[in-house]
Amino acid sequence: MVEELDERTCRVRMATDDLDRPLVLLGAIGADFDVTSPPELLARASDWARRFTRAQLTATPPAGAGSTQSPPPPARGPRR
Repeated sequence: MVEELDERTCRVRMATDDLDRPLVLLGAIGADFDVTSPPELLARASDWARRFTRAQLTATPPAGAGSTQSPPPPARGPRR
């Protein structure tokens, strides 16, 4: 259930037997959110945050990461 609180804020309530499902859905919409209850969902969100932070901190950037220049087009062989 979605309840509008003001023109920029809403409250989402959902019933689930899998605490990962609300996190997947909330993460997929691309908006900031706060977890207010239940405490188990907050703990699960914190666990996800730790794992995503660790993945980001240990990632090896691809070659050329951070460059605004486009890579050259692939070389083409002779036409047959």
